[in-house]
Amino acid sequence: MKKTVFFIWALAGIITSCNSDLDVEITTPEYIPVVPPVITYNNAEGAYGGNIMGYGSTYFTLDCFNSTNPNEGIKITGFSLLSTNFASFKLTEGTYNLATTGAASTFMSGTMRENNATGTFLYNSNTNKHTLITGGSFTVALSGNIYTVTTNFTGVDAVTGNTVNDIKINYSGAIRFVDNSIIEKSTYAANGIPKWKTPSGPGTWSGALEFAQNNTTDYYKITNWSNLNITVFCDIGANGTIEIDNYSTVSTDAIYDYYFELGYIDDNRTLTVNIDLEKYDYWIHYNPITKILDFSGTITVAGKTYEAVVGIAGWNRTTNDPEITLSDFYANVKLQLAPVRTSSANAIMQQSNNTQDFAIDMNDLATNHIPVKFTNIKAEKKDKGKLSK
Repeated sequence: MKKTVFFIWALAGIITSCNSDLDVEITTPEYIPVVPPVITYNNAEGAYGGNIMGYGSTYFTLDCFNSTNPNEGIKITGFSLLSTNFASFKLTEGTYNLATTGAASTFMSGTMRENNATGTFLYNSNTNKHTLITGGSFTVALSGNIYTVTTNFTGVDAVTGNTVNDIKINYSGAIRFVDNSIIEKSTYAANGIPKWKTPSGPGTWSGALEFAQNNTTDYYKITNWSNLNITVFCDIGANGTIEIDNYSTVSTDAIYDYYFELGYIDDNRTLTVNIDLEKYDYWIHYNPITKILDFSGTITVAGKTYEAVVGIAGWNRTTNDPEITLSDFYANVKLQLAPVRTSSANAIMQQSNNTQDFAIDMNDLATNHIPVKFTNIKAEKKDKGKLSK
């Protein structure tokens, strides 16, 4: 036993002696560059705007997102080769570069106007975060009806201004485009729920809708409101929104001037009219798929929400107070349009169910310094008034 132990210790001493000057080689792992992630979306929708202001190209918007989270995605605003009409429209294949000219195969940068992003931008409606695209390019390939869209963008955070590089996005699949060229003329069939007069006004009626312009405003004329042979008006805003015109006289008599009004009926059976449309951002929505012009909505006052109603009220010219109603005031008014003439123009009816400004946005054009002329000047609002019953 003693001999064995001695041998082991002796061997250990020899090994230690032989490696006393041994150099140990240290190697560093090979550098692996960080590859930016590619965001893949599985849904895409688009809007066709036609030949905006005669640039010789087709204005379009493209919204890519995941069907499980439609509040987060990217909106691309750009120009494709000119199509003669919506039926023949396809996104031009090839590379789209940033430009402000309105030329085909270009796209617009992202910009914030007040609290709204326009142009090309990443959005997250849940957190109200936007990344504005300020550089790079995207490509489009088409095989049958399957598009492949890939981006290599750079941008900035809309709040911090920090640069965001390598914005790589991929979408492959069909794209559902809607026709957002303007309806110049249409017949309509209306229905609504009468809420005010006794006896009640008609729950259904019909008439015509027609696009018109004057020196300050683009607007729609709607004939035969509530079957009264009276024409009311809705203004078309610079970004395609549609708003009740509550400042233009629609009829008169010896005592009253009559106006098309938005209002609400409170718990005390009081009808309040002449709502501040700008304060409440009360828009009339148009769905280009169903072709329904929808006046329904709600108004929240002092923390309480009321059903919105629309109708024609009479203002006493001496007292400047609203005293009577000419038509009933209706909730949930919807006009089913049957267009007889459409075209591409510089005013677009907005789709109702898209939170990302899916419709053509003329503010995009103005922000990107494309020389588009538009105005939407409104008369001063009347004092707030009430009608009691």
